[in-house]
Amino acid sequence: PTRRSSDLVQLVNACCVQLVSLSNRSRYKEAFYLGISLLEKLGVSYPEDKLMDVIDSEIEKYYLYERNGSIEKLEQKELISSKKENAIAKLLNRITSTSVFFNPLASFWTVLVSTNLMVEKGVTNWALENSATMALALVPLKNDFYTGYRLTKKTISIVEQKGFKAEAYRMYHAYSILNCHWFEPLETAIYYAHKAYKGNLESGEFEFSCFSFFTSMAGILECCSSISEMQVEVEAALSFANKTGNLFSLGSFVSFRQLVKTLKGETIRYVSFNDKTFNEETHLKDINCNEIALCYYYIYRALSDVIFSDFIGAYILTKKAASYLSYVPPSYYIIALYRFLTSISICKSIEQMKNIEEKQIMQKVLEENQEWMYQRAKDAPFNFQHLYDIVCAEMKAMNGEYEGALRLYE
Repeated sequence: PTRRSSDLVQLVNACCVQLVSLSNRSRYKEAFYLGISLLEKLGVSYPEDKLMDVIDSEIEKYYLYERNGSIEKLEQKELISSKKENAIAKLLNRITSTSVFFNPLASFWTVLVSTNLMVEKGVTNWALENSATMALALVPLKNDFYTGYRLTKKTISIVEQKGFKAEAYRMYHAYSILNCHWFEPLETAIYYAHKAYKGNLESGEFEFSCFSFFTSMAGILECCSSISEMQVEVEAALSFANKTGNLFSLGSFVSFRQLVKTLKGETIRYVSFNDKTFNEETHLKDINCNEIALCYYYIYRALSDVIFSDFIGAYILTKKAASYLSYVPPSYYIIALYRFLTSISICKSIEQMKNIEEKQIMQKVLEENQEWMYQRAKDAPFNFQHLYDIVCAEMKAMNGEYEGALRLYE
């Protein structure tokens, strides 16, 4: 039995290399089940038939550790010496990356199990890194944005103190794309995304380097003083995705490029991404199996419609985006953009809708989005207050309260 366990531990490194290779080729399902099969042989079973029940239990266990001070004392815990426990932590870490884009619930499970095992058995570099993705589970299931943010800040500090550079760079990516923007200025998220890109490039983690552009492009679009700044970032993202063969990311990055072209007047018409070398219908066929790319396309296409005042078109596009939102982690910044675009397009188009039931649905969505945005603005007014206020102003205008609307705009 001892020899058998030792043999399995030795397989973990090779398995993780294969998981990264499969992920780079967008073969997430295959990668996930390859990792799970080895994890189960190491004694950690994946509860596929009762996944949600187990996740709920793991969440309650984690909150218990928060309340009893175990999380606060993480830096006092010793590093695990057991090769088997280190192997399990590494495997859970790598499986998280594959499951995010294949089965989000599975990623919730891997993050929670990894973090709780760290509290119970001791610290590993892999579990510390994995804990930076706690927002994946707590945001959608508990509407808890702060706990994952706080945990990530803490574990990044521990990793930096212990000198785990490679893990720190991957954590900077997780921090920038999942946590930072909910409590800190977008400029901070951009800073960590750029840091993650460079560090992961040095470490040979090309997939993580590529993913960092999701954060930097979304942030720079909001913060740049000129469209040329955005264009430079988009060109770098497209070049890197092409060089590394990351077709998964490339499908989304193209939407940023076409948005820049639209803003520069280089498309056939303003409310279109079409140009001499790009066709929207062809692109949608090309990314048909990439749900995140489809979601990014519809959201940024809706943004272009809002910019050029085609609000009915924008509303239709946000409805199409809604079909793919479940594939995008709810802790990504793009979720805030989606809610804003949906709300502003409703305000500007609801009176033109003849169907009473459709109007009622739109009004309910608008109210829910504003409540959500109000909460985000309380935590990070520098990122979200203006989005909340713009929609408030349009809601007043929608109801004939023009003076109140003007005051909000001023």
